[in-house]
Amino acid sequence: MKARSYPFVVLRMKLDKLGFEGEKGQLFWTTPTARTSEAASVRFELAGDGRYHDYVLPVGENPRWQRRITSLRFDPCSHTGAKVSIEEIRLSEDGK
Repeated sequence: MKARSYPFVVLRMKLDKLGFEGEKGQLFWTTPTARTSEAASVRFELAGDGRYHDYVLPVGENPRWQRRITSLRFDPCSHTGAKVSIEEIRLSEDGK
């Protein structure tokens, strides 16, 4: 997949509760020349209310979102025992 074609990743998920104030989710990616790393990731604010929310991640703003993306790793939250339901993960041209 060519990164420049899809500058957004859209996630639809719900989380039962936050593990701590300010907890964030994180999406990582790899390319043929770069491994998974903090630099090749985006963090986002979470809603821990048990309802579905759409999270629009502007991955195209990160200079490491380039060339061909070979894999994604999604960490929906960072606390143990979380109840997470993911309805959709998709690449988007316009964030919709």
